[in-house]
Amino acid sequence: MVVDKSGKKIREGSKKKAFSSWPIYLVAILILVFLTLFTLWADKRLIEQARQEVGRELNAVLNTTERALKHWLQDLEDTVRIWGSDESTTKLALALSQIEVDVASLRSSPLQQELKAHLRPVMAKAGIQGYSIYSVDGVVLGSSRESDLGKRASSDEIREHLKSTQKTDGNPLVSLPLKGHGRDFSIMLATFAIQNSAGGPVAILALRVDPESDFTEILQRGRMGKSGESYAFNDEGKMISESRFGEDLMSLALVPETGVSILTVDIRDPGGNLLEGHRPVLQREEQPLTFMAQTAISGRSGQNLVGYNDYRGVPVIGAWFWNEDYRFGITTEIDVAEAYNSLGATQRLFYTLVLINAALILALTAFFVRSRSGIAEALAKSALAEQQSRWCGTGTGGDW
Repeated sequence: MVVDKSGKKIREGSKKKAFSSWPIYLVAILILVFLTLFTLWADKRLIEQARQEVGRELNAVLNTTERALKHWLQDLEDTVRIWGSDESTTKLALALSQIEVDVASLRSSPLQQELKAHLRPVMAKAGIQGYSIYSVDGVVLGSSRESDLGKRASSDEIREHLKSTQKTDGNPLVSLPLKGHGRDFSIMLATFAIQNSAGGPVAILALRVDPESDFTEILQRGRMGKSGESYAFNDEGKMISESRFGEDLMSLALVPETGVSILTVDIRDPGGNLLEGHRPVLQREEQPLTFMAQTAISGRSGQNLVGYNDYRGVPVIGAWFWNEDYRFGITTEIDVAEAYNSLGATQRLFYTLVLINAALILALTAFFVRSRSGIAEALAKSALAEQQSRWCGTGTGGDW
Protein backbone atom coordinates (compact mmCIF):
# COMPACT_ATOMS: atom_id res chain seq x y z
CA MET A 1 0.00 0.00 0.00
CA VAL A 2 1.37 3.39 -0.98
CA VAL A 3 1.01 6.17 1.71
CA ASP A 4 2.01 9.80 1.86
CA LYS A 5 4.28 11.27 4.53
CA SER A 6 1.35 12.27 6.69
CA GLY A 7 0.22 8.67 6.72
CA LYS A 8 -2.68 9.12 4.28
CA LYS A 9 -3.21 6.21 1.92
CA ILE A 10 -3.35 6.63 -1.81
CA ARG A 11 -6.05 4.11 -2.27
CA GLU A 12 -5.92 1.40 -4.92
CA GLY A 13 -9.49 2.29 -5.84
CA SER A 14 -8.20 5.59 -7.15
CA LYS A 15 -5.65 3.74 -9.28
CA LYS A 16 -8.33 1.40 -10.66
CA LYS A 17 -10.52 4.33 -11.45
CA ALA A 18 -7.72 5.95 -13.39
CA PHE A 19 -6.45 2.78 -15.00
CA SER A 20 -9.49 0.52 -15.03
CA SER A 21 -8.86 -2.86 -16.72
CA TRP A 22 -12.48 -3.84 -17.46
CA PRO A 23 -12.34 -2.69 -21.12
CA ILE A 24 -9.44 -5.06 -21.66
CA TYR A 25 -11.38 -7.96 -20.17
CA LEU A 26 -14.42 -7.02 -22.25
CA VAL A 27 -12.38 -6.96 -25.45
CA ALA A 28 -10.82 -10.34 -24.55
CA ILE A 29 -14.26 -11.83 -23.86
CA LEU A 30 -15.62 -10.49 -27.15
CA ILE A 31 -12.66 -11.93 -29.04
CA LEU A 32 -13.13 -15.32 -27.38
CA VAL A 33 -16.87 -15.29 -28.17
CA PHE A 34 -16.10 -14.41 -31.79
CA LEU A 35 -13.45 -17.13 -31.92
CA THR A 36 -15.96 -19.67 -30.53
CA LEU A 37 -18.64 -18.71 -33.04
CA PHE A 38 -16.11 -18.76 -35.87
CA THR A 39 -14.89 -22.19 -34.75
CA LEU A 40 -18.44 -23.59 -34.78
CA TRP A 41 -19.12 -22.07 -38.22
CA ALA A 42 -15.82 -23.25 -39.65
CA ASP A 43 -16.30 -26.76 -38.22
CA LYS A 44 -19.73 -26.95 -39.82
CA ARG A 45 -18.28 -25.82 -43.14
CA LEU A 46 -15.48 -28.39 -42.88
CA ILE A 47 -18.04 -31.16 -42.36
CA GLU A 48 -20.23 -29.91 -45.22
CA GLN A 49 -17.31 -29.67 -47.62
CA ALA A 50 -16.02 -33.10 -46.62
CA ARG A 51 -19.45 -34.62 -47.18
CA GLN A 52 -19.82 -32.89 -50.53
CA GLU A 53 -16.43 -34.12 -51.67
CA VAL A 54 -17.08 -37.70 -50.53
CA GLY A 55 -20.56 -37.53 -52.05
CA ARG A 56 -19.13 -36.50 -55.41
CA GLU A 57 -16.68 -39.39 -55.32
CA LEU A 58 -19.38 -41.89 -54.31
CA ASN A 59 -21.71 -40.75 -57.07
CA ALA A 60 -18.91 -40.76 -59.62
CA VAL A 61 -18.13 -44.39 -58.77
CA LEU A 62 -21.83 -45.28 -58.72
CA ASN A 63 -22.53 -43.62 -62.08
CA THR A 64 -19.52 -45.27 -63.71
CA THR A 65 -20.59 -48.66 -62.36
CA GLU A 66 -24.20 -48.15 -63.42
CA ARG A 67 -23.16 -47.19 -66.96
CA ALA A 68 -20.81 -50.18 -67.24
CA LEU A 69 -23.53 -52.53 -66.03
CA LYS A 70 -26.09 -51.00 -68.39
CA HIS A 71 -23.70 -51.40 -71.31
CA TRP A 72 -23.08 -55.04 -70.36
CA LEU A 73 -26.80 -55.79 -70.14
CA GLN A 74 -27.46 -54.13 -73.49
CA ASP A 75 -24.63 -56.11 -75.06
CA LEU A 76 -26.16 -59.29 -73.66
CA GLU A 77 -29.56 -58.34 -75.07
CA ASP A 78 -28.06 -57.60 -78.48
CA THR A 79 -26.25 -60.94 -78.48
CA VAL A 80 -29.32 -63.04 -77.75
CA ARG A 81 -31.44 -60.99 -80.16
CA ILE A 82 -28.98 -61.43 -83.03
CA TRP A 83 -28.58 -65.16 -82.51
CA GLY A 84 -32.21 -65.76 -81.66
CA SER A 85 -33.45 -64.07 -84.84
CA ASP A 86 -30.76 -65.69 -86.99
CA GLU A 87 -32.20 -67.75 -89.87
CA SER A 88 -30.15 -70.86 -89.08
CA THR A 89 -31.13 -70.73 -85.40
CA THR A 90 -34.77 -70.45 -86.41
CA LYS A 91 -34.56 -73.45 -88.76
CA LEU A 92 -32.81 -75.60 -86.17
CA ALA A 93 -35.30 -74.62 -83.46
CA LEU A 94 -38.25 -75.43 -85.75
CA ALA A 95 -36.70 -78.79 -86.60
CA LEU A 96 -36.10 -79.62 -82.93
CA SER A 97 -39.67 -78.71 -82.06
CA GLN A 98 -40.84 -81.40 -84.51
CA ILE A 99 -38.97 -84.17 -82.68
CA GLU A 100 -40.85 -86.23 -80.14
CA VAL A 101 -40.08 -84.92 -76.66
CA ASP A 102 -38.12 -87.96 -75.61
CA VAL A 103 -34.69 -87.89 -74.02
CA ALA A 104 -33.28 -90.63 -76.26
CA SER A 105 -34.68 -89.07 -79.44
CA LEU A 106 -33.37 -85.62 -78.58
CA ARG A 107 -29.90 -86.89 -77.66
CA SER A 108 -29.53 -89.00 -80.80
CA SER A 109 -30.65 -86.24 -83.16
CA PRO A 110 -27.88 -84.85 -85.44
CA LEU A 111 -29.53 -81.47 -84.94
CA GLN A 112 -27.76 -81.21 -81.58
CA GLN A 113 -24.33 -81.17 -83.25
CA GLU A 114 -25.51 -78.72 -85.89
CA LEU A 115 -26.84 -76.41 -83.16
CA LYS A 116 -23.61 -76.74 -81.18
CA ALA A 117 -21.50 -75.84 -84.23
CA HIS A 118 -23.80 -72.93 -85.10
CA LEU A 119 -23.68 -71.41 -81.61
CA ARG A 120 -19.97 -72.02 -81.02
CA PRO A 121 -19.14 -68.30 -81.46
CA VAL A 122 -21.65 -67.48 -78.71
CA MET A 123 -20.02 -69.97 -76.34
CA ALA A 124 -16.69 -68.25 -76.92
CA LYS A 125 -18.09 -65.01 -75.53
CA ALA A 126 -16.88 -64.15 -72.02
CA GLY A 127 -19.37 -64.90 -69.28
CA ILE A 128 -21.60 -67.21 -71.35
CA GLN A 129 -21.84 -70.59 -69.64
CA GLY A 130 -24.04 -72.35 -72.13
CA TYR A 131 -27.22 -72.27 -74.20
CA SER A 132 -30.58 -74.00 -74.30
CA ILE A 133 -33.45 -74.15 -76.75
CA TYR A 134 -36.71 -74.40 -74.80
CA SER A 135 -40.09 -75.37 -76.19
CA VAL A 136 -42.95 -72.98 -75.50
CA ASP A 137 -43.91 -75.40 -72.68
CA GLY A 138 -40.51 -75.04 -71.03
CA VAL A 139 -38.94 -78.35 -72.12
CA VAL A 140 -35.26 -78.35 -73.14
CA LEU A 141 -35.07 -79.32 -76.83
CA GLY A 142 -31.43 -78.46 -77.40
CA SER A 143 -28.63 -77.62 -75.00
CA SER A 144 -24.90 -77.32 -74.58
CA ARG A 145 -25.40 -79.76 -71.68
CA GLU A 146 -26.67 -83.11 -72.86
CA SER A 147 -27.96 -83.95 -69.38
CA ASP A 148 -30.59 -81.19 -69.65
CA LEU A 149 -32.22 -82.53 -72.81
CA GLY A 150 -35.86 -83.49 -72.42
CA LYS A 151 -36.12 -81.91 -68.97
CA ARG A 152 -38.37 -79.06 -67.93
CA ALA A 153 -37.08 -75.76 -66.58
CA SER A 154 -35.56 -76.44 -63.18
CA SER A 155 -37.45 -73.81 -61.13
CA ASP A 156 -40.65 -71.78 -61.04
CA GLU A 157 -38.61 -68.59 -61.48
CA ILE A 158 -37.07 -69.85 -64.72
CA ARG A 159 -40.46 -71.03 -66.00
CA GLU A 160 -41.95 -67.61 -65.25
CA HIS A 161 -39.07 -65.93 -67.05
CA LEU A 162 -39.62 -68.11 -70.13
CA LYS A 163 -43.33 -67.23 -70.13
CA SER A 164 -42.49 -63.53 -69.88
CA THR A 165 -40.10 -63.86 -72.82
CA GLN A 166 -42.96 -65.03 -75.05
CA LYS A 167 -44.86 -61.82 -74.25
CA THR A 168 -42.11 -59.36 -75.17
CA ASP A 169 -43.16 -58.93 -78.84
CA GLY A 170 -39.82 -60.03 -80.21
CA ASN A 171 -37.66 -58.22 -77.65
CA PRO A 172 -34.90 -59.93 -75.65
CA LEU A 173 -35.23 -60.36 -71.91
CA VAL A 174 -32.41 -60.62 -69.36
CA SER A 175 -33.23 -61.99 -65.94
CA LEU A 176 -31.77 -61.05 -62.60
CA PRO A 177 -29.76 -63.83 -60.94
CA LEU A 178 -32.01 -66.82 -60.35
CA LYS A 179 -31.46 -69.94 -58.28
CA GLY A 180 -29.98 -72.63 -60.46
CA HIS A 181 -29.45 -76.30 -59.90
CA GLY A 182 -26.53 -78.68 -59.72
CA ARG A 183 -23.23 -76.89 -60.07
CA ASP A 184 -24.99 -73.67 -61.02
CA PHE A 185 -25.87 -72.17 -57.65
CA SER A 186 -27.25 -69.13 -59.45
CA ILE A 187 -27.72 -68.20 -63.09
CA MET A 188 -28.82 -65.32 -65.24
CA LEU A 189 -30.76 -65.97 -68.44
CA ALA A 190 -30.71 -63.89 -71.61
CA THR A 191 -33.69 -65.11 -73.62
CA PHE A 192 -35.33 -64.45 -76.98
CA ALA A 193 -38.54 -65.92 -78.40
CA ILE A 194 -37.81 -67.62 -81.75
CA GLN A 195 -40.72 -66.97 -84.08
CA ASN A 196 -42.17 -68.76 -87.09
CA SER A 197 -43.12 -67.05 -90.35
CA ALA A 198 -46.47 -66.06 -88.88
CA GLY A 199 -44.77 -64.25 -86.00
CA GLY A 200 -45.74 -66.73 -83.30
CA PRO A 201 -43.23 -68.13 -80.80
CA VAL A 202 -42.13 -71.68 -81.51
CA ALA A 203 -39.17 -71.94 -79.14
CA ILE A 204 -36.97 -69.86 -76.86
CA LEU A 205 -33.23 -69.36 -77.08
CA ALA A 206 -31.71 -68.99 -73.62
CA LEU A 207 -28.10 -68.07 -72.92
CA ARG A 208 -26.89 -68.99 -69.45
CA VAL A 209 -24.77 -66.33 -67.79
CA ASP A 210 -22.72 -66.72 -64.62
CA PRO A 211 -23.56 -63.79 -62.28
CA GLU A 212 -20.34 -64.46 -60.37
CA SER A 213 -18.41 -63.56 -63.52
CA ASP A 214 -18.90 -60.30 -65.44
CA PHE A 215 -21.93 -59.11 -63.46
CA THR A 216 -20.14 -59.26 -60.12
CA GLU A 217 -16.79 -58.21 -61.59
CA ILE A 218 -18.25 -54.96 -62.93
CA LEU A 219 -19.72 -54.16 -59.53
CA GLN A 220 -16.59 -55.04 -57.57
CA ARG A 221 -14.47 -52.78 -59.78
CA GLY A 222 -16.58 -49.87 -58.59
CA ARG A 223 -15.40 -49.12 -55.09
CA MET A 224 -13.72 -46.46 -52.95
CA GLY A 225 -10.82 -47.02 -50.59
CA LYS A 226 -10.09 -50.17 -48.64
CA SER A 227 -13.55 -50.62 -47.12
CA GLY A 228 -15.66 -49.57 -50.10
CA GLU A 229 -17.81 -51.91 -52.16
CA SER A 230 -20.52 -51.85 -54.80
CA TYR A 231 -23.18 -54.53 -54.99
CA ALA A 232 -26.61 -55.22 -56.47
CA PHE A 233 -29.84 -56.34 -54.80
CA ASN A 234 -33.35 -57.25 -55.90
CA ASP A 235 -36.72 -55.90 -54.77
CA GLU A 236 -36.85 -58.47 -51.97
CA GLY A 237 -33.72 -57.02 -50.41
CA LYS A 238 -31.49 -59.96 -51.34
CA MET A 239 -27.97 -59.47 -52.64
CA ILE A 240 -27.67 -60.58 -56.29
CA SER A 241 -23.93 -60.07 -56.70
CA GLU A 242 -21.00 -61.38 -54.70
CA SER A 243 -20.01 -59.46 -51.58
CA ARG A 244 -16.34 -58.54 -51.32
CA PHE A 245 -16.57 -59.36 -47.60
CA GLY A 246 -17.06 -63.08 -48.11
CA GLU A 247 -14.73 -64.06 -45.25
CA ASP A 248 -16.53 -61.75 -42.82
CA LEU A 249 -19.89 -63.16 -43.87
CA MET A 250 -18.70 -66.73 -43.42
CA SER A 251 -17.32 -65.97 -39.96
CA LEU A 252 -20.68 -64.39 -39.05
CA ALA A 253 -22.60 -67.37 -40.53
CA LEU A 254 -24.52 -65.10 -42.90
CA VAL A 255 -23.72 -67.24 -45.94
CA PRO A 256 -23.73 -71.01 -46.52
CA GLU A 257 -20.55 -73.07 -46.37
CA THR A 258 -20.01 -72.46 -50.07
CA GLY A 259 -19.43 -68.80 -49.26
CA VAL A 260 -21.77 -67.65 -52.04
CA SER A 261 -23.43 -64.28 -51.32
CA ILE A 262 -25.76 -64.22 -54.34
CA LEU A 263 -29.37 -64.81 -53.25
CA THR A 264 -28.26 -65.80 -49.73
CA VAL A 265 -27.46 -62.46 -48.04
CA ASP A 266 -30.34 -60.23 -46.96
CA ILE A 267 -29.58 -56.50 -46.94
CA ARG A 268 -30.81 -56.10 -43.36
CA ASP A 269 -29.67 -53.95 -40.45
CA PRO A 270 -28.70 -56.10 -37.43
CA GLY A 271 -28.79 -53.03 -35.19
CA GLY A 272 -25.08 -53.00 -34.37
CA ASN A 273 -21.65 -53.87 -35.68
CA LEU A 274 -21.51 -57.67 -35.92
CA LEU A 275 -17.75 -57.52 -36.51
CA GLU A 276 -17.34 -55.92 -33.09
CA GLY A 277 -19.37 -58.60 -31.32
CA HIS A 278 -22.89 -57.19 -31.48
CA ARG A 279 -25.54 -59.87 -31.03
CA PRO A 280 -28.91 -58.85 -32.48
CA VAL A 281 -32.10 -59.54 -30.57
CA LEU A 282 -34.16 -60.18 -33.71
CA GLN A 283 -33.67 -63.09 -36.08
CA ARG A 284 -32.19 -62.17 -39.46
CA GLU A 285 -35.49 -62.42 -41.33
CA GLU A 286 -37.16 -60.15 -38.73
CA GLN A 287 -34.55 -57.40 -38.95
CA PRO A 288 -35.47 -54.31 -41.00
CA LEU A 289 -33.87 -53.65 -44.35
CA THR A 290 -31.01 -51.15 -44.21
CA PHE A 291 -31.86 -47.49 -44.75
CA MET A 292 -30.33 -47.69 -48.20
CA ALA A 293 -32.26 -50.82 -49.23
CA GLN A 294 -35.59 -49.48 -47.95
CA THR A 295 -35.16 -46.22 -49.85
CA ALA A 296 -33.96 -47.84 -53.07
CA ILE A 297 -36.65 -50.55 -53.20
CA SER A 298 -39.28 -47.84 -52.80
CA GLY A 299 -38.03 -46.58 -56.16
CA ARG A 300 -35.93 -43.65 -54.97
CA SER A 301 -32.30 -43.21 -55.92
CA GLY A 302 -30.25 -41.11 -53.51
CA GLN A 303 -27.44 -40.92 -50.99
CA ASN A 304 -26.76 -40.78 -47.26
CA LEU A 305 -23.56 -39.02 -46.21
CA VAL A 306 -24.23 -39.00 -42.47
CA GLY A 307 -24.14 -42.74 -41.87
CA TYR A 308 -26.27 -45.87 -41.53
CA ASN A 309 -25.63 -49.55 -40.78
CA ASP A 310 -24.94 -51.91 -43.66
CA TYR A 311 -25.83 -55.63 -43.73
CA ARG A 312 -22.92 -56.35 -41.34
CA GLY A 313 -24.00 -53.59 -38.98
CA VAL A 314 -20.93 -51.53 -39.91
CA PRO A 315 -21.61 -47.75 -40.07
CA VAL A 316 -21.26 -46.71 -43.71
CA ILE A 317 -22.21 -43.91 -46.05
CA GLY A 318 -23.46 -44.63 -49.54
CA ALA A 319 -25.12 -43.65 -52.79
CA TRP A 320 -27.58 -45.85 -54.65
CA PHE A 321 -29.51 -46.16 -57.91
CA TRP A 322 -32.73 -48.03 -58.58
CA ASN A 323 -33.21 -49.51 -62.06
CA GLU A 324 -36.97 -49.71 -62.58
CA ASP A 325 -36.66 -51.49 -65.94
CA TYR A 326 -34.89 -54.50 -64.43
CA ARG A 327 -36.26 -54.04 -60.89
CA PHE A 328 -32.94 -54.08 -59.08
CA GLY A 329 -30.72 -51.60 -57.30
CA ILE A 330 -27.01 -50.97 -57.07
CA THR A 331 -25.17 -49.15 -54.32
CA THR A 332 -21.68 -47.92 -53.57
CA GLU A 333 -20.78 -47.79 -49.87
CA ILE A 334 -17.72 -47.08 -47.73
CA ASP A 335 -17.14 -47.24 -43.98
CA VAL A 336 -17.79 -43.93 -42.20
CA ALA A 337 -14.48 -44.24 -40.34
CA GLU A 338 -12.47 -44.40 -43.56
CA ALA A 339 -14.58 -41.90 -45.51
CA TYR A 340 -14.06 -39.15 -42.94
CA ASN A 341 -10.63 -40.11 -41.67
CA SER A 342 -9.01 -37.04 -43.25
CA LEU A 343 -11.81 -34.84 -41.87
CA GLY A 344 -11.03 -36.02 -38.35
CA ALA A 345 -7.35 -35.18 -38.78
CA THR A 346 -8.24 -31.73 -40.16
CA GLN A 347 -10.63 -31.09 -37.26
CA ARG A 348 -8.01 -32.06 -34.68
CA LEU A 349 -5.47 -29.72 -36.26
CA PHE A 350 -8.06 -26.92 -36.51
CA TYR A 351 -9.15 -27.25 -32.87
CA THR A 352 -5.53 -27.35 -31.72
CA LEU A 353 -4.83 -24.06 -33.48
CA VAL A 354 -8.00 -22.53 -32.02
CA LEU A 355 -7.03 -23.58 -28.48
CA ILE A 356 -3.54 -22.18 -28.97
CA ASN A 357 -5.01 -18.87 -30.14
CA ALA A 358 -7.41 -18.80 -27.18
CA ALA A 359 -4.54 -19.48 -24.77
CA LEU A 360 -2.49 -16.72 -26.38
CA ILE A 361 -5.39 -14.28 -26.05
CA LEU A 362 -5.78 -15.10 -22.35
CA ALA A 363 -2.04 -14.89 -21.76
CA LEU A 364 -1.76 -11.54 -23.55
CA THR A 365 -4.78 -10.19 -21.68
CA ALA A 366 -3.28 -11.19 -18.33
CA PHE A 367 0.10 -9.77 -19.34
CA PHE A 368 -1.45 -6.50 -20.52
CA VAL A 369 -3.55 -6.11 -17.36
CA ARG A 370 -0.52 -6.84 -15.19
CA SER A 371 1.59 -4.38 -17.16
CA ARG A 372 -1.04 -1.68 -16.76
CA SER A 373 -1.18 -2.41 -13.03
CA GLY A 374 2.61 -2.09 -12.88
CA ILE A 375 2.48 1.17 -14.80
CA ALA A 376 -0.26 2.45 -12.50
CA GLU A 377 1.79 1.51 -9.45
CA ALA A 378 4.85 3.24 -10.86
CA LEU A 379 2.86 6.37 -11.69
CA ALA A 380 1.37 6.38 -8.18
CA LYS A 381 4.80 6.14 -6.62
CA SER A 382 6.07 8.89 -8.89
CA ALA A 383 3.13 11.11 -7.97
CA LEU A 384 3.73 10.43 -4.28
CA ALA A 385 7.42 11.21 -4.58
CA GLU A 386 6.60 14.45 -6.37
CA GLN A 387 4.05 15.35 -3.72
CA GLN A 388 6.54 14.61 -0.95
CA SER A 389 9.16 16.67 -2.70
CA ARG A 390 6.81 19.64 -2.92
CA TRP A 391 5.82 19.17 0.73
CA CYS A 392 9.44 19.05 1.85
CA GLY A 393 10.20 22.18 -0.14
CA THR A 394 7.27 24.05 1.39
CA GLY A 395 8.20 22.92 4.89
CA THR A 396 11.81 24.09 4.54
CA GLY A 397 10.69 27.50 3.29
CA GLY A 398 8.61 27.87 6.49
CA ASP A 399 11.71 27.29 8.63
CA TRP A 400 13.50 30.07 6.90
